[in-house]
Amino acid sequence: MRKRISLNGTWFFLAELEPVYHGLNYKNPHWDRRNWERVKIPGCWNKYAEKYAFFEGVAWYAREFCINETTTHTMAHFKFGAINYLSDIFLNGAHIGTHEGGYTEFLADATSGIKKGNNVVAIRVDNRRHIIKFPAVMGWFNYGGIYKDVELVLSRRIFIEHFFVSAFPQLNNAKGEIILKIKSESSFSAECNLKITDNSEKVVYQDSKNYDISAGNSDLAQSFRFESPQTWDMANPYLYKAMLEVKDKEGSVLDNVSSNFGVRNIKTEGQKILLNDKVVKLKGICYLPDHPKTGIMLNSFVIKSDLKDMKELGVNAIRCHFPLDERFLDECDKRGILVWSEVPIYCVYAKDKKTIHFTEKGYTVLAKQMIREMVIQSYNHPSIAIWSIGNECNESHPAAKEFFKNLVLEIRQIDKNRPIGYACCAFDSTSCTFTLGAIGEIIDCIGINEYMGWYDRCHDPSKKFDLSNLDKALAKLKSFNKPVIMTEFAADAVGGYRADESMLWSEEYQSFFYRETFKLIQKHRHIAGTFPFLYNDYMDPSKPVDGHWDGQNLKGFVTYNRIKKLSFETLRQIYKNLR
Repeated sequence: MRKRISLNGTWFFLAELEPVYHGLNYKNPHWDRRNWERVKIPGCWNKYAEKYAFFEGVAWYAREFCINETTTHTMAHFKFGAINYLSDIFLNGAHIGTHEGGYTEFLADATSGIKKGNNVVAIRVDNRRHIIKFPAVMGWFNYGGIYKDVELVLSRRIFIEHFFVSAFPQLNNAKGEIILKIKSESSFSAECNLKITDNSEKVVYQDSKNYDISAGNSDLAQSFRFESPQTWDMANPYLYKAMLEVKDKEGSVLDNVSSNFGVRNIKTEGQKILLNDKVVKLKGICYLPDHPKTGIMLNSFVIKSDLKDMKELGVNAIRCHFPLDERFLDECDKRGILVWSEVPIYCVYAKDKKTIHFTEKGYTVLAKQMIREMVIQSYNHPSIAIWSIGNECNESHPAAKEFFKNLVLEIRQIDKNRPIGYACCAFDSTSCTFTLGAIGEIIDCIGINEYMGWYDRCHDPSKKFDLSNLDKALAKLKSFNKPVIMTEFAADAVGGYRADESMLWSEEYQSFFYRETFKLIQKHRHIAGTFPFLYNDYMDPSKPVDGHWDGQNLKGFVTYNRIKKLSFETLRQIYKNLR
């Protein structure tokens, strides 16, 4: 039987603020940590104290925990929601894993080092900017630390690493499949019992099958079908629950897993996005988790408060530059909100043929790992509508097609159904054309990022507000027989700065910008959805302290402190009236 032990809560913490401390044996389980700070996990170290507010570097976490019983067949795995950026995990002084990438869930096998009684886990975390491969540019604050949930999973003889559930409506039935990724210490015969219940806990499907499980890693698949399903959609986000347990021949449960899922189908057809064979228009918004109290860490209050605002806006879809917290996706599942899920293959400009980002093996390996982890952790969420392979890179680079093709293939190894997208920002002002390069051939949904009416005027306030080039470019996108989605467009507004709508940086100008831009977009009926950038102001090291940005990206419909700007009501009215 699976046992899940939450390791959230109080941990010891030490930041290596001085070089004299670098290289000390902090992994030693007997290290004297009486003078270390006590902090809460999950959390961002930049929010622990003022002295860490802008700290980027190496820090250590440690925690003691007790295991009451183990056997020779106990398998143990740490599950980390996310650690930014590079982490080394030690159990009782022994190194058990390294992980690179700051935004996805990963596992560390603790089977060889776990023991009955007291255990000590120590983690070295490094978020120095120069070691970060993706994102290639820090377009948001580089929060450090263990900022998502940590748990220890104990099982016996086998460990179900991943549990995928998919189900689609077919006539008056739900046709589905489960796939198990299993790690086993030995070969043996096992019984797999699958049970599916509806949201009133009534059993709608139940079956048992026998399998011969091999030592090492293996995959098991089992199909299912049940009648008269309620489909998951934005108006009725109906959820089922799949529960599976694996037993040995004596009938003992070795491991068990469960997951919510929805019966639904999402696909593209020409320039349309179809949910359960009905056309949907995405009334979306971009979201970058950052809160003055918690940073990038999303607790229940922040999740529910932010989503309440978004539902008030009439939003039915959300896009983020990196994979969202599982608890956030749970809420999207319950509320019927679609999600464009993206890995931070972000702003890889790659200006020359020698660039390492597209051609060096290590970068491709990491990008594929990040893609794989994103899809694995979020696969079962019916709210996930589109997988995105990147944002605003140099699509014209000669090595870009092969690089991004590898990412598409990585997704298709796991998920053969959901559409794949990409957000492009390459605009040729002479021909008034968005240039996707070869990427346009390998994706299903074309994302367009554009800031006409903002950055052109922000850097030259004498220019008139003019969207004629955007009008021409959007018209040309009709030639693509694929959905075109406006994945970013915006203007900054300093919260509280009120003036007439001609004044840049004012709340009035931001509202004017959205009214005019949406008016233009609605002329082009082939546009399948919109994601204005973005819900909230956030900390952004790329924005200078100049009296306007002041180190924050100010494109939010609400301020960093969640105070609604004038544009909030503007967008609410636009989406309310949008057909």
